[in-house]
Amino acid sequence: MDQALTDGRCRRLVAAFDNHDCRALEQACAPHCSFERGDGNPLRGPEVLEALANLFARCPDARLGAVRMRGFPARQVLVEGFVEGSLATEGGSPGRPVKFSAGVVLHFNDNETLDRVALHVDTAAAAEQLSGAGPHAPDASLVRALAERYSRAWSSQDPRGVAACFAEEGFQIINGGTPAVGREALAGVALSFMRTFPDLVIRLDAILAGGDQAVFNWTLIGTPVGADGGGKPVRLSGMEVWDLGTDGLIASSRGYFDTAAYARQLIGE
Repeated sequence: MDQALTDGRCRRLVAAFDNHDCRALEQACAPHCSFERGDGNPLRGPEVLEALANLFARCPDARLGAVRMRGFPARQVLVEGFVEGSLATEGGSPGRPVKFSAGVVLHFNDNETLDRVALHVDTAAAAEQLSGAGPHAPDASLVRALAERYSRAWSSQDPRGVAACFAEEGFQIINGGTPAVGREALAGVALSFMRTFPDLVIRLDAILAGGDQAVFNWTLIGTPVGADGGGKPVRLSGMEVWDLGTDGLIASSRGYFDTAAYARQLIGE
């Protein structure tokens, strides 16, 4: 998927949202596009547009701010920023201001139209500001603490500590590959990276939580050794999309990074 075309398409989607152009958003989606809000009740097809129209009616000046985009393999793009605006009033004048962080993972199909949209927002802030009602969602501070523990285990050369952030039968899939299932397998994957990068650091760039899901943005920093590396520093960004279990641990992780950039850096290009 051509990155320049993808960036242009994503920016048009952001512009369509800012302009409240539901027709342009509809044309960008496949007929059965699903919209996952993190509450376990995905919307499909026309329901997606109805939800957006409802948001625009309640918040007539809603827009996306501080937008940042990251492209990953498997036709996925992460769009980060925040939603801001003000609630509508009966008299039509701007009402109470609304602002909450948001992340959207866009999944494109072979025709480069949207097949799936996965929304990750600050659920507590969104629910409180839009309706005044408190949400039923994991505490964002606990999700951040898990992300910090996870990145700390990676950076401390602690493969079992990495695996302990997952549920007993949790699993991880990287770039659509073979899943590592269970803590022993997960620790094995972590150990293989740690052997390649004895000075490995996994930096937590951002964590976006919404409902029972979260997006973990990371940067890998390290110097590869042995047959896998050319001895030159590597710096690579990626992300993991987590499903969180009732125990507060990672039930599943779908990770993405640019494998071509990784391979080039491994040989020192």
